[in-house]
Amino acid sequence: MKQKQITKYGSIEIEQRVIEDLARKAASQCYGVLAIVDAGAKDTMIQKLKKEPVSGGVQARAGDAGLILDVYVSLQYGVRTAAVAQNIMETVKYQIESTLELPVEEVNVFIQSINVGE
Repeated sequence: MKQKQITKYGSIEIEQRVIEDLARKAASQCYGVLAIVDAGAKDTMIQKLKKEPVSGGVQARAGDAGLILDVYVSLQYGVRTAAVAQNIMETVKYQIESTLELPVEEVNVFIQSINVGE
């Protein structure tokens, strides 16, 4: 899925990977988020210990009125999950719309795990 914008100077094509990378970066900087994890990941601790960057964790697709983003996260123990999820939604939506000038229809947050350790 490429997003294409037409301007008076020409066209701009934005790859799906760019949208997902920006959303991943925005979500990972939210308070309470330990990691962005692959959808359906069984062991997020192994993912956190890997040296290579996470390539998944965010899925972007086109909706009727804009982008629909699914963000999969691991949270710290003790945080208010609803507040953290709302913050992720607002932060990701703002970053995509302000940086790429693409409308965001919805941001869905999937809490895959809550880390009780350190």
